[in-house]
Amino acid sequence: MFKTQFKFYLTVLVVLGASISLQSFAATWTPPASSPPFGYPQSLLSTGDLAQTKSGPITLNNSITIASSTMDDSPQLIIRSGPSKYAYIDNYYGDMRFVNNYGGTGAVRMSLTEEGILSVNGTQTKFSNLFPEYRWKWGGSNAANGALNWKKIAAITMDDLAWRAVSLKVDIMNAGTNFGSSVEAENMTFYVSCRRSTNVIDSLDDALVSGPVKDVVRVVKLGTGNYELQARQPSDWRHMTINARVISSGGGTTVAYEENPVDGSTVGTIYEAELTHHDFATNLDVLGDVDVSGKIGVNTPSPGADLQINKEGEISQNEWYQEHPFKIWGTDQVLLMGVDTDARAAYLQSVDVGTAFSNIILNRNGGNVGIGGSGIDNKLEIQNGNIEIQNNDIDSKIRFHDPGNYWYSMGIDQSDLGRFKIGYGGDVSSNNFVIDRTTARIGINTNAPTYTLDVNGSLRSSTLYYGAGNSRTETRADAGLQGDAGAQSGFFQTSAPAPAANWYPGATSWQHLLDVRHSNPANNYAMQFAGGFWTQDLYFRKTANNPATPWSRVVMENSTGLAEIGKTNGINGGELLMSRKDDITFAGDTLGRILFDTSDSPSTLDASAMILGRAYGSPTSVQKGGSLAFYTKEFGTPASGSATERMTIDAFGNVGINDTSPDANLDVEGTIRATRVCDQTGTVCKTLSTGWDGTPWEKKTTRFTVQTYISGGGYGTWVSQYVTLPKYTTKLTLSTPGTLMTYVHAVNFIAGVETRIGHYGYKCRPVNPLSTSCSNFYTPVVDESQPPIPSDNVIRFAVNGAGLGTHTGYLDVEYWAPVTETFSTTDLYPY
Repeated sequence: MFKTQFKFYLTVLVVLGASISLQSFAATWTPPASSPPFGYPQSLLSTGDLAQTKSGPITLNNSITIASSTMDDSPQLIIRSGPSKYAYIDNYYGDMRFVNNYGGTGAVRMSLTEEGILSVNGTQTKFSNLFPEYRWKWGGSNAANGALNWKKIAAITMDDLAWRAVSLKVDIMNAGTNFGSSVEAENMTFYVSCRRSTNVIDSLDDALVSGPVKDVVRVVKLGTGNYELQARQPSDWRHMTINARVISSGGGTTVAYEENPVDGSTVGTIYEAELTHHDFATNLDVLGDVDVSGKIGVNTPSPGADLQINKEGEISQNEWYQEHPFKIWGTDQVLLMGVDTDARAAYLQSVDVGTAFSNIILNRNGGNVGIGGSGIDNKLEIQNGNIEIQNNDIDSKIRFHDPGNYWYSMGIDQSDLGRFKIGYGGDVSSNNFVIDRTTARIGINTNAPTYTLDVNGSLRSSTLYYGAGNSRTETRADAGLQGDAGAQSGFFQTSAPAPAANWYPGATSWQHLLDVRHSNPANNYAMQFAGGFWTQDLYFRKTANNPATPWSRVVMENSTGLAEIGKTNGINGGELLMSRKDDITFAGDTLGRILFDTSDSPSTLDASAMILGRAYGSPTSVQKGGSLAFYTKEFGTPASGSATERMTIDAFGNVGINDTSPDANLDVEGTIRATRVCDQTGTVCKTLSTGWDGTPWEKKTTRFTVQTYISGGGYGTWVSQYVTLPKYTTKLTLSTPGTLMTYVHAVNFIAGVETRIGHYGYKCRPVNPLSTSCSNFYTPVVDESQPPIPSDNVIRFAVNGAGLGTHTGYLDVEYWAPVTETFSTTDLYPY
């Protein structure tokens, strides 16, 4: 139940219903003696003037006690035609009986008002014309019926009317001077003829008003003390639908109902009634203050809510939703409206009958809905506030759907740890776009992002910003950092490179680092480039799972197009390595060299070659200025760093072959083979067997008899001898008889002539196998206890005998010499 005050209109239109038969009134009605000369009733359709006429008596048979002393606030009866372009009341008159109480004087006033809308140049203006009023008075107690003269009002026709209506108003009043007196009017009958032109009449229902036609109405006082307006049926009266407005509440005990004409002006009072229970089958507008201490029902005699509006004819189920103060019923749905005091909120709820909820449609035929502001430009617009979507047990989401049947959804996926998702489809189970609530990371095509933005797929961007100052360069001090420690491929910088072991030598201050890493973060395989901010040097390495893997300096052309190698290393000059593998082990300090690795086994000591550039100096100095030397290492397994200089080009352009200090344009220590040798003119040529002075040369062979004596030992006792060899020996053959084993112990050559016998291609060809091969030759260590080394080449050998005594062997020597030169075979020096 609610109690409030409000103003409302109860507009009274004498709506003449379709169920009333006009012919029945005409058949039983007898006009009074003072009836108009043209007689009543007229036909419904007069062919003479092509006009429709509605006529008949309007009778109020019940008494009305009049306590008012003025016409303006007296009870009124208003008869009005409906709005039309051409409408008027043709004739009216009436009579009534007054009963005078307490000396009062009754009076009746009849007036005619024409109202309408005038349309001029597209502008509509309201107008009202009041015709002369007619007033009759009676005095005395129980006065006889007073006949009212009739008056015919000519219609005023205006072609530019948008619409017009004509109203006949009858005022009944107590005209006595004693305000305590009253006048009782009874048996009031009025005769009215309303007419409208046929050119605007579409049906009989439009003849008098814009509703069903009724010709007779009356005001009846009910047993409850209320009054109601009734319409006459052929055999009875019934409650009449009215439009009226309440103009006063009578201090909370009575209510006055006033007609609301077309233009909304006040034209009179119909009746007053006690304010208890009012049953209006009408439209209700509020104008004044109304206190309601009960429930209000529309189309229901027993409202269950404080205000309940039912669909017409719908059976009320008042036991439902009685806690809701406002309720509108449809066929199957109910609209509930009210205030939740505990929640401090108003609500609007649609409910299917028998359930807890149903759907609500706002602006079904179009238009926008706005919350929190004005100037709404969209179907739903929220201003000055936020939107919260909450679904306690299932996904909270928003879905988007277009006519092509494409669905997209965004919301919280309860089944996936409450992650927020945006994706294609009607639910939020896809992983197209995911925000992890615990890490605040964003995933695209993954529901478990491991980075702030984790994209499982391709990423394309016209511009991408990251790193220090959005430069796409990140900061990293450790070049040896591993993937699972945070290293990633990319561009990096640092002002403090550390630790130093993981950078190239001399890396200090600001450094660039380009890092290309293996995809497995658990290893440390990477390809890296580095260099200082202020230098043109570039360093490269592959880490090979070792953060301290050495760097290599990249050789590049300088601004003049020259390539510089090791220019900053001083005496330890640059080195250019041409190698099958990283296994060159030449030792020694040089200014610059080119190395050739010619074999891949063994991996650290290979048969290789070298070109050496050095400074000019003494023959024994490392610094031999301006010379270019060519070194080779013969096949075998020599000591680390050993290599022999085979050819030299000195600072003066002299070329030495097997001569490191040439003093001629070509200085050869060894054999020269050619098909012919010519002088400088090219006209005198000699064969190879002739030397440069014309002396013939030839290949010779000499056998040395070698005797060794084992005096006190047995097997394993060695006896050694020196044998002087010819200068240009090319082959040695050592043989011993029996089981004697011969071991070539050492070979020595004159200093400055040769340092390795292997250059001459010596081979051991013993009759019996030697204990080792000729590859065991090595340069002997100087031993002061041995005899002096002669001026020519010397070989030292040893024989291991199986018994005591003298043993004889043979040493065959092959060499080149002039034809006239002989070589002594007696130059044996026993050890």
